[in-house]
Amino acid sequence: MYGSDEPLLVQERIPQLRLSLPTYGVSERTLELLKALATLSRSPGTYYSGSLHADSPLAWAATDDELRFHLDALRESGFIDFETIDLDANYRARLTAKGWDHVEKGPATVLPRAFVAMSFSETMLPTWIEGLRPGIEDAGYSAHRVDSDVHVHRIDQKIVADIRTSRFVVVDVTEQKQGAYFEAGLALGFGKTVVWTVREDDLRNVHFDTRQFAHIVWASHADLREKLRDVIVAVLGSGPRLTS
Repeated sequence: MYGSDEPLLVQERIPQLRLSLPTYGVSERTLELLKALATLSRSPGTYYSGSLHADSPLAWAATDDELRFHLDALRESGFIDFETIDLDANYRARLTAKGWDHVEKGPATVLPRAFVAMSFSETMLPTWIEGLRPGIEDAGYSAHRVDSDVHVHRIDQKIVADIRTSRFVVVDVTEQKQGAYFEAGLALGFGKTVVWTVREDDLRNVHFDTRQFAHIVWASHADLREKLRDVIVAVLGSGPRLTS
């Protein structure tokens, strides 16, 4: 993710990558679209010109009609002015003063999700798909990484915003990536609950300054999933997405 090499998409990995995609509620997707429009706007008062065909990823929309739904929702909430300008599904939109105020202040409440900080190496992708994400979801919360959604923000600004709007943070320090420690520090500074995890063969390498925190030490992805769920429920209680 942070290297200079061009990414290589291997066809055999497509099903695995699909499993790594996030699941957002309707209101969450509408909010993501508002933030994207704010970033794409050159300045307050100016219109952003776009296409319903091309801009669907901004709201994780599957169709033009779904993107139009989110645009209509923002307009009805008073957050944007929006209109289609031709029969080819081109449109223009601009944030209202209320919309800018909402973006700058952020949501009134945090989202029922966990921000996950971890290594982005290819070898750790199964840890996300088979351990961290399902463990969080089993506790009734959604799981979110900074690369979970399409965005047009500066990466550092998005990390800060995503941590601020998450209920808690899960940090897996396996492979000892500086970014994971940095994001954990941000979360602690924001007063967030931080759940630490590490693979058992890397426990001896945990940074000296964070060893005083209790870590979930895991041996397998199934082990991580179960332990993470139990700790989250014990510390924070079951989340609103719990289905059984």
